Amino acid sequence: MNKKTQKSNNVVVNFFKDYFNFYKENFRKKHIIVYVLSLVIFFIFLAMFISSIDVTTSIETLSKTAEVSKSSTIVDIFKTIGKQTLPSIFLVIFAGITPFIYLSVLGFAYPYVLALNISSTFLVNPHSYNAITMSIGAIIQIFAISLAMVAGFYYCGFSSKRFRYSQRRGFSMYDVKRQVFAMRGQEERIEKLDKEKLKKDEKMEQLNVKVPYKVLFQTFVVSLIIAIIGTIIYSI
Repeated sequence: MNKKTQKSNNVVVNFFKDYFNFYKENFRKKHIIVYVLSLVIFFIFLAMFISSIDVTTSIETLSKTAEVSKSSTIVDIFKTIGKQTLPSIFLVIFAGITPFIYLSVLGFAYPYVLALNISSTFLVNPHSYNAITMSIGAIIQIFAISLAMVAGFYYCGFSSKRFRYSQRRGFSMYDVKRQVFAMRGQEERIEKLDKEKLKKDEKMEQLNVKVPYKVLFQTFVVSLIIAIIGTIIYSI
């Protein structure tokens, strides 16, 4: 193994090692909660859709009406990854750019879509075991989209802080009160007002945070890898 290859391998290892440490400290608990909720949504809708299937309906009729998104070729799988998997992961994470509004919560619709697709496949061929492999792939994809959602929430928190920090006004009631106290010669009240202002400024300065784009990118890469694995299993 040459030095370039070894160095490249070390970069990849450190990339995932650093992210895993960050994940344990910041994302793990939230990810578990979001993942469990997503699985609940998935299994509830999957059970509802499958239980509503009318097995007496002819297969020919079902084939015409059901929208089956199951892929069968490598080209179809890559199309699914390019058109569905990658954009979904990206949008769920970077929806966090909107302050105060946790748009990443839209990721909870993903388990619903997967459940609908699986039930559509089962609808066309109720005797097929494809539903099992699709469900396994879906569970893996849900793990990835849940991680992306947590990262989106994390991003939104930073966006909200930066927005509040940017809304600081140059002229405020502090300036009005200080002018009034100065005109009245109330030095003690001015000193008290300045101390209160200093405390507020210190709190406000805590909102001057830097968005952790490196962590967001790492989450995107990790989530995408997991989602691709799930998509491949889902589609075979």
